[in-house]
Amino acid sequence: MNTRPALIASVIGIVAISMAATAYVGVRALSWLTSSSALGGVGYYGINSVANNYATQGNYPAAIAEYDKMIAMRPNKQDGYMLRAMAEFRAHQFKPAIRDNTTALNLLTTRAGIEEVGFNPNASYQQKLNCVPEAQASLYYNRAVVYDNLNDLPHAIADYTADLAIHPHDADAHQNRAWACLKTKQYDLGISDCAANIARHPKRVVDYSNRGQLYAAKGDTSHAIADFNTAIALKPTDPQYYELLSQVYMKTRQYAKDEANWKMATEVMPQNSLSWGNYGWAQYQAGHLPASIASSQHAVQIDPSATFAKANIALCYAIANQWDQAAPIYRDVIGRHDKSAVTGALGDVRDALKTHPASPSLRKAAALLTDA
Repeated sequence: MNTRPALIASVIGIVAISMAATAYVGVRALSWLTSSSALGGVGYYGINSVANNYATQGNYPAAIAEYDKMIAMRPNKQDGYMLRAMAEFRAHQFKPAIRDNTTALNLLTTRAGIEEVGFNPNASYQQKLNCVPEAQASLYYNRAVVYDNLNDLPHAIADYTADLAIHPHDADAHQNRAWACLKTKQYDLGISDCAANIARHPKRVVDYSNRGQLYAAKGDTSHAIADFNTAIALKPTDPQYYELLSQVYMKTRQYAKDEANWKMATEVMPQNSLSWGNYGWAQYQAGHLPASIASSQHAVQIDPSATFAKANIALCYAIANQWDQAAPIYRDVIGRHDKSAVTGALGDVRDALKTHPASPSLRKAAALLTDA
């Protein structure tokens, strides 16, 4: 249905980056950086503490200025670059964040940089060297997140892969790489990422949702349906999983199954307008017009601003040649000055005219919406 509001953003994170379900995970700090900033006091770690406080408050320009001081004081220590990159990322300064993460990674290949790893001055060189992989993994991960935001997905995937070579059970990296793979049509790699997470975390709903989307994009309908049903079973009160399942049913014209899908959603979430509206649309697709009108009216009772449900009511009346019922509803939709709603309603009318080309009410609806 053209007028249904999208629940799933086509982003990163199978989340971008930020969807209703957390399908994407952002930058992370090394454990020793968070603990070292608690040292406070004066000097390098005192500046670190001040900078982190600014960052926590969302004052990223001030945080970046303090991290500048850290870097000036100890230019071979990767911590300052990593922390400044995190602040730059959150300030949407993506290219500087890439440069800082890259500088930090390069430092970890030099003796001078390795000598500065960690915050224990008594650690031996070998002990510091042993900490390098953890730092590299975090930097690869963080740089991948920045590349994701720049939509540079090949570099993002490469960095997530580098992180996973060090930490093969990094659930966040698997999750984010899966989403990047969805966007780059590397479906099998993304599916393997989700499977790796599911094997270790079988109750994580986001991985079933992500894998279902990968299967659906690949054209593997049966596996997609199975994963979306699992997501619904794990989190039955989240409408987006019903929506994802509905998209598969609609694409494959399994209207009776889509009707049952949304019926279950309304039973679990009886006060959710979107579920009732989608139930009404599924009933319309299945040819159950009176039931569709009733469900869509219920959606409007819950949320009077549910324009997509109103348009569906009007469409059903128009198909039944009850123009006196359809016309005022279409005028109400038009009067809300929602261009996308009007465009969607017009698309639905034109689709209906393919099946009912002689319908006078549908022709009137098309004319009214076209002139809006």
